[in-house]
Amino acid sequence: MVNITHMCLNPKFTLQMQMMLSFGLTAVVALGSFIMIGLYTASNSGKSVQYQARGVVTQLVKHSLSSTAQYVAETMTKKFNTVGGSGSLLAEVARGSLGGIPQLLQLWPGVEDFYIRQTDGDFCSYPDPSGILFTYLSGPAYAVTRRNVYPLDATPLPLDWQITGNVNEFNAYEHLPDRPLEWYSPNVTRVDTTNAAYRAQGICNPNETNPAAPTYFTACSDANNNMMTGGVLKPTAVNWHLYQKSKDIAWILKPLFEQHRDVKSIGVYFANDGAGSILQYPATVTNGNRTYESIGCEWMYTAHPRSKVFIGGRREIENCHPRGEIVPMREYNPLERGWCRDQVERDMDLAAGLSSASAHNLKASGPYLDAGSSINLWVLTFGEAVFDRLSHQFIGCTLVDLSVSELYDVLVGSSDVGASAEAALVRWDDLGTVVVASQWDPEIETENVLITEDRLNLGVTQEVYNQMRLMVDYNNPWDPATVHAIYHEEIFESNGKLIMMHPVPNVPLEYDPVYVPEYMVVISIDQDEAFGLLDEMDGIIDEDVQATWERIGMVGGIGFGVVLLCIVYISHTLTKPLRWMQKVAAAIVEGTDTKSGLAAMDSREARAFCAPRTEVTKLLLQFEKMIKEFSGDGAAEVAGLSINEVRNTFEWRRMYEDVYPWETGILNEKVPGTNIPRQLSITKSSTPEVFEDELTADSTTGTSASILSIIPASLAGSIQTFLYSEPVQIALTRSSSLVGSVKGVAVKAGVKAGLLKDKEPERLDGPPFVNRGENIIHPDRDMNDFLDGFSAGDHSFLFWWTTLLVGTPILVTAILISVSVASDTTQLIPEWLGEVKDRSILIERNSIITALNARSFFGEQVLTRFIRDLHVYSRVAGWLLFGAINRANSFTKTLTGADECKLYEKNGDPLCPWLLNPENTACDCDWNDPGGKTCTIFNTTSSRHLQYRYYEGQSDDTDALGTRMVTSFPRVAMHPSSTNWWNETEKMPGAEKQENAFGHETTYDRVRVTSAMAVVDIPLYNYNPGIGETKNLGTYIGFEHDGMMTAYTGCHPSHINYGHWMAKKGTPREELCPENKYGYDARCRGWFDTGKEKGGVYVTPPYPFASSDIFAGSATFKLVDPITDEFVGQALMDFLPDSFMKALTPEHTPIGHGVTGFPIIITPEPDGNGHDTLVGPGYTLGEGAPIRAIVLPFDDDNSTNRQVFENDVARKMRRGDKGYAVFTRSTANGDEEEVFLAYGPVRTRTLSPINASLFSAGCTSSVTKVYSIGFGITMNDLVLPFTRVEDKVNSDINQVTYISLALILAAVLSVLYMTYTMCMYISQPVLTLIAIVKSIQSKTLADELPELSGGSCEIYDVYESLGQLCKIVRFTNAAFFKGDRTRSYKVLEDALDLFVKMGNQKALGVANNNLGTMVLQEQMERSSTTAQSDDVYYNGMKYFNEAIRIGTFEYQNADFDDARGDFVKQLANRYFNRGMFYIVNRDHPRAPPDLEQTGIKDLERAKTLDLEAHMYWLERGQSVEYALVEFGCILRRARGMLTLIQDSDFRDVWGIDRLIDQASGMMYDPQYVHSKLFETVGLVARKQQINDLKIQLALIKDDKLAAAKIAIKMLVEDEYIIDTVSMNCVTTLNKYYNLHGDPMQIPNLAQGVKRDTRRGAVDSMREAKNVIFCLDYSGSMAGARMKRANQNLLWVYEEHCLDKDHVGFVRFNHAVDEKLYFDLSRKGSHQEEHESILTKATDAEGGTRLYAALNKCATMCLNSGNQYDSWIIALTDGESAWDFPAKQVIARIDKHNKKGGPQINVIIIGFEVPSQVGESVATITSITEKSLYIDARGGLDEMDNAFETVVAVITGTAVTMETF
Repeated sequence: MVNITHMCLNPKFTLQMQMMLSFGLTAVVALGSFIMIGLYTASNSGKSVQYQARGVVTQLVKHSLSSTAQYVAETMTKKFNTVGGSGSLLAEVARGSLGGIPQLLQLWPGVEDFYIRQTDGDFCSYPDPSGILFTYLSGPAYAVTRRNVYPLDATPLPLDWQITGNVNEFNAYEHLPDRPLEWYSPNVTRVDTTNAAYRAQGICNPNETNPAAPTYFTACSDANNNMMTGGVLKPTAVNWHLYQKSKDIAWILKPLFEQHRDVKSIGVYFANDGAGSILQYPATVTNGNRTYESIGCEWMYTAHPRSKVFIGGRREIENCHPRGEIVPMREYNPLERGWCRDQVERDMDLAAGLSSASAHNLKASGPYLDAGSSINLWVLTFGEAVFDRLSHQFIGCTLVDLSVSELYDVLVGSSDVGASAEAALVRWDDLGTVVVASQWDPEIETENVLITEDRLNLGVTQEVYNQMRLMVDYNNPWDPATVHAIYHEEIFESNGKLIMMHPVPNVPLEYDPVYVPEYMVVISIDQDEAFGLLDEMDGIIDEDVQATWERIGMVGGIGFGVVLLCIVYISHTLTKPLRWMQKVAAAIVEGTDTKSGLAAMDSREARAFCAPRTEVTKLLLQFEKMIKEFSGDGAAEVAGLSINEVRNTFEWRRMYEDVYPWETGILNEKVPGTNIPRQLSITKSSTPEVFEDELTADSTTGTSASILSIIPASLAGSIQTFLYSEPVQIALTRSSSLVGSVKGVAVKAGVKAGLLKDKEPERLDGPPFVNRGENIIHPDRDMNDFLDGFSAGDHSFLFWWTTLLVGTPILVTAILISVSVASDTTQLIPEWLGEVKDRSILIERNSIITALNARSFFGEQVLTRFIRDLHVYSRVAGWLLFGAINRANSFTKTLTGADECKLYEKNGDPLCPWLLNPENTACDCDWNDPGGKTCTIFNTTSSRHLQYRYYEGQSDDTDALGTRMVTSFPRVAMHPSSTNWWNETEKMPGAEKQENAFGHETTYDRVRVTSAMAVVDIPLYNYNPGIGETKNLGTYIGFEHDGMMTAYTGCHPSHINYGHWMAKKGTPREELCPENKYGYDARCRGWFDTGKEKGGVYVTPPYPFASSDIFAGSATFKLVDPITDEFVGQALMDFLPDSFMKALTPEHTPIGHGVTGFPIIITPEPDGNGHDTLVGPGYTLGEGAPIRAIVLPFDDDNSTNRQVFENDVARKMRRGDKGYAVFTRSTANGDEEEVFLAYGPVRTRTLSPINASLFSAGCTSSVTKVYSIGFGITMNDLVLPFTRVEDKVNSDINQVTYISLALILAAVLSVLYMTYTMCMYISQPVLTLIAIVKSIQSKTLADELPELSGGSCEIYDVYESLGQLCKIVRFTNAAFFKGDRTRSYKVLEDALDLFVKMGNQKALGVANNNLGTMVLQEQMERSSTTAQSDDVYYNGMKYFNEAIRIGTFEYQNADFDDARGDFVKQLANRYFNRGMFYIVNRDHPRAPPDLEQTGIKDLERAKTLDLEAHMYWLERGQSVEYALVEFGCILRRARGMLTLIQDSDFRDVWGIDRLIDQASGMMYDPQYVHSKLFETVGLVARKQQINDLKIQLALIKDDKLAAAKIAIKMLVEDEYIIDTVSMNCVTTLNKYYNLHGDPMQIPNLAQGVKRDTRRGAVDSMREAKNVIFCLDYSGSMAGARMKRANQNLLWVYEEHCLDKDHVGFVRFNHAVDEKLYFDLSRKGSHQEEHESILTKATDAEGGTRLYAALNKCATMCLNSGNQYDSWIIALTDGESAWDFPAKQVIARIDKHNKKGGPQINVIIIGFEVPSQVGESVATITSITEKSLYIDARGGLDEMDNAFETVVAVITGTAVTMETF
């Protein structure tokens, strides 16, 4: 609005200029806005489609990228788990073999002491190698138990140069399954899979003389190959024992190598007392011509957290090559390689709690290019440092070299999110080393690459990579959910790519403080591919929008032309009358025309042709009427002050009892002829008054606001029937109190009921307030009362007329633009959305297919671990059973318990005694058994010796060999107790073979041979399976000969319940297990029977286990004797595939963006019941159902929908196909819906031994279908992203439409607003001028004219001229009543010339009367030295004579109509004023002798005229109408007479008593009840006015007792008292008690009144002023002085500073306070701030520096920037010391005042200061006539009186001032 005012509606502009600027600019802006809105709507519709499409594509791409990155990361985690797990399994086998056999520790307690490492100085060594540790094969254990604790006795291993090499290009498929032979450089070295090879430093072919030969070594001899000594290069004492034990663990290397087709080599790399040695498979000849750089072995000189000793001592370190030395491969030492050091350091971190065991398998070294390969081979080295379980000594490292080629296949195959998609697996290091990437083919690349390299086409910069690593701070606590959300939401845009990443291993679901990612998977896609379709759409949209723009521009241009023409017309019609008024106004102000000339002006020239009627027209009419008003018609009215009252805070004291008239009868007194109680006050407050004092039994003020709320209902009802006037009724129901006995009864009842507190004895029981509530209403009359409905825009003709002419073409233009845009967008948006839909479906479908592929890879990796473990297990089982591995002559301890526990209920009470043997049921918490059994913590010893295998087989119906192919059921096995089980091996068939047991012919053979399976059972159970994996539940061998099971199941001896297993109907092999037969038989289980049928590897669906309540899966392998081709049995491993199942839950693999996405998993073949479902929507594992019934639950089995699904989907899935399909299914409500389903197989690589009887024989590989998975989603949810886009686009279009409409509406409203603003800007000042004129006519014009808001220069010219005419008379009255008679006199004196020029007799009469009255008042108060001068006397005589002359003329010429009485009363008032003037001046030196008599005659004439007016009004029935006039006249006459009697020793010639009686009679005259007499002033207040006269009269008669009784009655009974009356009452009581010698002063009630004072008209008549409080807070002011001073400051501030006043505050002691002060600022805007500071100013300390503070105040006045007079009000109580020079302060103020502008006045209150101090400040307080020094000695009350003097509230006058 400020800008509009400044730019367009500047008051200095003409109206025509304002309208052209405002409406012209509005039209330009509005029409321009409409055009822009049209363009915005058209283009934004297309942009909305683009934006939303881009948004959904971004979300879909983000979802696809993030989920794919997650799935790839999880797949890599599984992959690394499996490979690293092989290293862990290898380490477990090595610990079991090299660390001592656990059972030996039981039988030979001293062996552990020999094993503990000895410390010799600062190096460590093993004990004597000739000791028992590695020679237990011939030790006492074998002699005592015949059970060699280590059951294998393999042949010694060849040294690497000794191998002949059995692998060539023709048999590589068998011995190196799925690996290229080139990995092993066959042209340079030999590779042999017959066995592993052993290598130590310096071993070589002593017969090789060719230095270029791989086996050559300088000076090689047989000593180099002496394993007993460890060779000649670095001989060690332990090498022989390592060499001997290596053959016992070499068996584990072959199956691990076979299973991992991407592993080049695997081995154990021994520390060998610092010299290092190697057990490696496959065996290869080391190329001695190759070299490596040693890292040294100083890293071993570090204490391990677990053992607290160094990894290696001085001797071990000396056996290593120094750091940086180039070492030939024949001197290879693994301790000098970084990968082995890293494994040790990882183990140290694990022991120190800096990493987690679950993530241990993922840690690897590399990638690096393998130097031993003849083709590109990039490898990662996995493995685990091997430490002895008991002594914690370092044994060595395991190595699994993994080719990254398969990682490449997994990465590329599972990250196909688009044609431009790129992916990478990156190390989580500072550089971003790439492990494998889609654009980094490991079979080609020869150098490492960083993720930031451009050729990877990932788009990742170093900055982006850094941001990726900093996305989560893993050094501080983190929230898993938040971290997961970050990785799914954070997308990077770089180099035209959209990039997302996910860490490897996966972020744990629960907070892990040691979790740190090892790698990250990064996937990106081109933004062009993601948003290519949108770019094509841009051109189409731009063309459509361009056509729309052209139409919009044409319509807008036409509209603007029409609007411009309308603006020109409007400006002309409004400007013409204003120009005429401007001319007339100028004539009036300049006085160039006489009264007749003004009246003769013709206003027709002000009216334009066809001009409508507007506010300007009304202004023109009122302007004409105003000119005529200056003709002087009508009598003058009396001017005076409004009556103000204050709340009575008078406190009752005992001393008042002698003067208070205890009257009770008056309480029930009524106004004669009415039901109005005499004692009720009037209240017109809108809300009830709630009194603050506590309501008690003796309370005099504690009542509610309404007496009707607590008086008895009967009384209340009767009161409500009284015929009160409305004001009295309001007072009665809202603000009056209980009276008399009614209150007493209520109080007593309240005390009795406990509602009120009982009378407090210490309180004085004084009379009650009889007259409750306020008595005076001050209506806030607004100028709008006179605007006749023109003040609001909705009633403004100018507003509607302008709106019609300007707004109509704008609205039509807006409608045409809107129709054009709407037509275009309605047609084009569906076409655009169709393209978006197709793109959305394509992306979502591809995302689901990509997720399916990734989860297929994930499932394969999950299965790989189980298949690997099964392969290891079955491979060793075959070798043992078929003689490929030599066994020691031992029988490893095995358990059995089924026969003992068959008599006890399963899990019953009592327990089977077998379970009470701790050796049978050991379960170490360190084992981390997956079954949840309660475990025991073994703190001091290893518990591995308590891990035993078991066997269970039925002994019934067996032949001599133990074969059991028939059953004699029901003769046997009718009950668990009737089953019989082998429980003693010595009694088994074939037991006579003893150590000659071999193969599987007899029961004893099978049990003894498989007891050696402990070497693989226990490690398979103990090794670390990795992140998110559970241990295998058990490993078993089930035999076809007798159904026996040999197994290891960890903490769960479920085999003891085998006797309780019962065959059910349909159990396989019913000839062996008929229905209801008891006794577990492996051959009768589905896994055995199906596995036998299928052959090779078979993975079962999850099923309920026979001996427990869990669902788990099993993987089996068919064991067939390769010699006889006899089926021997099944190797079985139970596992929980929960990681795969869990990965497919909606939380881990959300399908689509809706709620209908679902995964399914089926088996390749249905079971015997046709069931193939493992996972499906709403399916619970174990229920059994075909997948068609799960996916199509509401279709019949023979329905078309199910048949189509079976043929087109289910069959393909079981076949192992990969693809997608759309099928139809029924819904629950009978409708049909389409479902999209992507499906693919989960395969695993399996191996089949070529000849299990030969350790050297290899395997053939094949791919086995295990599961088929599918991701389904309804088409409704498939298109949900688009649906959301469509909804959002429609919402956006609607929003755009709404915005457009809103903008159009805003533009229209802006036009209307501008029209309204302009009209208000024109009409409001016009209406103000109209109101001024009409208020003049109604005699209600305020003393200050209202400010104009708006207008043009013409209007301001009229306003200023009119203001000078109207304000000048009223201003004199205002100046008079606020005490500024000097200024008022001067103004009126100057105005006489103007009134003479205008010929306005009424104005001349008013001015002369008021000038004379001012002279009289000045003489009576003697307020100036010139009051009694001759000039003043003659002027007063002149003024009154002229006023009476004009009044007599008006009286004589007045018509006998309703207004004649006004002229009579006007003349009476002037006679009364002149009479008082004569009497006051009767002793004047220039006065004639009979002046007093002349004055008395004037008074008598006034009395006669008063009677004439009264009779005139009475005869014409106007008494009630003029009641207020007469009552006011009576008061003025009485006050005047009282003044004459009191001040002039004049006798009462009028009869004051009669005047008082006359006024009292009016109080109770029924005809005046509804008159103006009580309209705003209540009965009580009128009585107070009369009682005030009575008090003054009693005091004149010297009857102080009568005066005191009148005063005390009002103070006691009236809650509100007129302010002047209250002060007179207090003064009267003080005079009375002073007369009787009572020193107690009654507090001035006005000092206790704050916000209860209702300001009267005097406030509005005052001009704004500057007031600066200057407070002394020196130490002498402390206590009561400062408290009273603060109260007075607040009283003056709150009650006597107007909102428009500017107030400042300064306080001082020995310095001016620069903290607690405030500068001059407007009270109305800063009152809260001001009061807060003033309230805090209560402390006191220090000395006094008055003049420094006054100088500060003077500065504030000089810098005020306003034109107001300033008042500095200072209070001090001491002499000023070390002060600012007083003369300098006086000089500054005097210099300013002499400029003739606003004056600075100084008032100083000297409180209890010596007289000399008052004299010293007299100079500054005499600087102006109004400056003053007030001596306030005599107590705190004198301080109150001093402040009353400061504010000088005018109490009224005896003379009569007049107004128009």
